Amino acid sequence: MLREGRHKNEEFYEMLICRSRLFEESFKYIGHASPRSLQGQLFMQFENEEATGPGVLRERFSLVCEAIFNTQHALFVSCPNDGRRFFPNPGEDISFEDIRDEDPYLYNGCKKILEMDTKMVDEDTFVCEDEELGSRKMMELCPNGKNTMVNSENRNNYVNLLVEQCFVTSIAHQVAHFDRGFADIITD
Repeated sequence: MLREGRHKNEEFYEMLICRSRLFEESFKYIGHASPRSLQGQLFMQFENEEATGPGVLRERFSLVCEAIFNTQHALFVSCPNDGRRFFPNPGEDISFEDIRDEDPYLYNGCKKILEMDTKMVDEDTFVCEDEELGSRKMMELCPNGKNTMVNSENRNNYVNLLVEQCFVTSIAHQVAHFDRGFADIITD
């Protein structure tokens, strides 16, 4: 049930959500609502339950937040060595050391490149493989990256660009939409 309207000069938005489809239905409701209606009074009820009011709304927000960070939804992934931390976090600059817990395989590979004998570095180019929804493609980390060899003089730059591609650039589009959705709800 979706109902928007006015009551005592206040805008309201009413939602009736099935607990077993909480995540999907919440986003459906939000997607059909105007940002202005979501800034007004929200009424929330779970199907086949009588309770309403601020407690039910608070429970829904809590459950939706849990669902957003559920790794089965592939929006965020927890760090293997610290399940309390989640990526992406593209709002800050990210460094090589920041990826140690998130992607130990990438971290160890980059560390080997940085510690490698200067005579042995000339094996890679400024290109990486990127995966998006199951398809893989090659991404140049800089202009003319496929023709730029990694060497002892530019390997720090290579590692920084690789980390930025994997943890910022590759997800920037999705994070921008996520950010825009929150901004629509909390700003005038």
